[in-house]
Amino acid sequence: MHKSSVVFTLTSVTLALTTIFLWRDRNISRDLADALQARITALEQLRPTVPSHQSPKPANSAAPSHAATSTLSSTVELASTTRAAAAPVADWNARERRLLRNPKYREARAAYRRLEFAARRKELIGVIHLSPENADELIDYWVESELHYLEQPHPNPTTEEEMRVRMQEIEAAKLKNEKDLRAILGDVAYANLEDYEASRQSRDAVYQLRDTLTDGDALRDDQIEALVEAMHAEQSQLKNEMREYSATLKAGGADDPNMRRRLQEQRTNRTQAANLRIHAAAATLLSSRQVDALDKVLWLRLEADQAREAIFQTKAEPGPGDGKFAKTN
Repeated sequence: MHKSSVVFTLTSVTLALTTIFLWRDRNISRDLADALQARITALEQLRPTVPSHQSPKPANSAAPSHAATSTLSSTVELASTTRAAAAPVADWNARERRLLRNPKYREARAAYRRLEFAARRKELIGVIHLSPENADELIDYWVESELHYLEQPHPNPTTEEEMRVRMQEIEAAKLKNEKDLRAILGDVAYANLEDYEASRQSRDAVYQLRDTLTDGDALRDDQIEALVEAMHAEQSQLKNEMREYSATLKAGGADDPNMRRRLQEQRTNRTQAANLRIHAAAATLLSSRQVDALDKVLWLRLEADQAREAIFQTKAEPGPGDGKFAKTN
């Protein structure tokens, strides 16, 4: 595996895991989580593409070609962006590790996290049909896993061997997590949990709709689950389409400066198409007033996505004395 690709993979995994924990903790600034997510996206754009058939240049070859120079430049940018993204995460993690050495702080943090999981507990029982005891055991596992992750240092690998070991550790952790959850839940409930977690984005949108409807227009439980299923199918299709489109763009020109803009335009167009299909599916499940409310929710979520992208594009514009990213506080 190309070294810069391994660095990208490991950094993205580390930042993604940390961002998840930051989003779960309401005491942490959302600006930091936004910045981390933006850096992950930036890393994806800067990732150098090395065709599998490309042979390495001999050590005594002539001056590097434009393509080689471009790849070297991208690799330098990748390393710079990686360090910039890792700095605030490292500071926060170091502080949290120090605090968690205090048993009282750890106990208080665990208790607070269990309270935050109260809404999830209700869903685990009502949607996945876990027993209250199983739901509590699962939440305890999640809380302890989160604290254990925060208690451990996660230094960036600096050698090929450290990279290989880190990848093995990540894979081993995934397998252990699956084994532990299967032991807690059983195979059937574990599969249900996987489906539930995969549909969270769609479920959040349906809950947003539910919160706007009252009295005679309130959503029934059967409508909620049917709408979640319909929306999740469309969201899954959209993700697959965008993954394929992104791969096509990268294959055609990894250094295209307009790649992110083209990706966002395509995502907007395909999201609008998916929303039309969701509207059609919802028309068979909901009343006309409920469908109208759903259309408003879908439009607001699309506008929010576009607004987030506009913010990122503004931050990414070159600023005075800065060749790549505008300086922000």
